Amino acid sequence: MDWDERYRQRSRIWGDGPSELAVIAAESLPGRPESIVDLGCGYGRDAEYLAGRLGCRVLGIDSSAEAIYMARDGARDGGAVEYRCCDFAEVDEARHDAVLASNLYHLLGDEDRRRLAEAVPGLLKPGGLLFLNAVSARDPHHFGGAGAEQCDGRSGEHVVMPSSEDELKQVFGCLDVKELYEHKYIEPHANGKLHHHISWILVAERP
Repeated sequence: MDWDERYRQRSRIWGDGPSELAVIAAESLPGRPESIVDLGCGYGRDAEYLAGRLGCRVLGIDSSAEAIYMARDGARDGGAVEYRCCDFAEVDEARHDAVLASNLYHLLGDEDRRRLAEAVPGLLKPGGLLFLNAVSARDPHHFGGAGAEQCDGRSGEHVVMPSSEDELKQVFGCLDVKELYEHKYIEPHANGKLHHHISWILVAERP
């Protein structure tokens, strides 16, 4: 998918509110974190939310130059959020309190999923937490049959590949899994449509 073109056509696709995962992360992080990395940050809705809600520094990463342009253009004053256009594997290793990977994992193929799992430990402090969501095979929007945007993970505008509990445990075996559960929620889009989702929520700690 050409994400630059998609952002040019649809702008702030998911509206201005934070993702479901960002809200979960903000409510779950212990104490007051110093810094968070938002992988696949898009136009910055989660990065700005986390910086404002938690009072911490956030590094937003996305491979789409158009998304990063939008994120920088809409950034709040104060400089708490930095945006970079690059691949997640190109981020200099640094020790952060948390990594957020919202709506990213299910867009990756097997090799990129392994690359992501290999990159995450280098971004976290010991005891740092990964917050990741991954679309379940029971997701009604992508895999719900009639009216679903995507039914087989191979065609259509979105290429979404479902995940399982066993797969996530295996891929992120280098981390200590603290929570792994299916979560039902409604995701509003900027065009007013409500998408009903079921995603795996993974919270894992760097030893």
